[in-house]
Amino acid sequence: MKLKKLNQWMKHTVKKTWKHAVAGSRLTLRGEWIVLCTGALPDGDLTKALGLSGVFAGLRTRVPGLRIDVAPGICDVTVKLFAYDASVPMPDGREALCKELTALFSEAAERVASVPDAQLRLDVVGTLTSDGAQESVRFLNRGTEVAYRLSEGEPPKDAMNRLRRTLAKRNIAKDQEEKEPSA
Repeated sequence: MKLKKLNQWMKHTVKKTWKHAVAGSRLTLRGEWIVLCTGALPDGDLTKALGLSGVFAGLRTRVPGLRIDVAPGICDVTVKLFAYDASVPMPDGREALCKELTALFSEAAERVASVPDAQLRLDVVGTLTSDGAQESVRFLNRGTEVAYRLSEGEPPKDAMNRLRRTLAKRNIAKDQEEKEPSA
């Protein structure tokens, strides 16, 4: 009996992992934050003084495989973000993912605004591929307000993307069949 339950659990786990890896959503992000300080810099590391490590942890949790490089300068700190073709779970859709990332970027902007004479410049660009459709997304800020814009794009025509599109269509059809009551 235990072996049967273990076998069912393994099948479910493998199927879920495969579905997520192949038919899941993919995200490519690149961009940077520049924190400028015209007055006296806080003592020590500016990212620690601003408490940005919590924001970085939230970003890494939401976008697995995200690389964050922090380069301190004389009067500024540059934070570079990069993720290539990261598999990102989006149970609530593209808009929800963009809103979550906007909330994390807004938190960073508010923390920077709490330091006198500090400014944040944010410019992050990415592409979202989900269900065979590809969209470009761009995050920009003005003061503490962070906004994003989605624009339709042409999906890549490689074999893997065709497989993802086919599986996504089948999964959507299967989900609709399960939601409809059987006659």
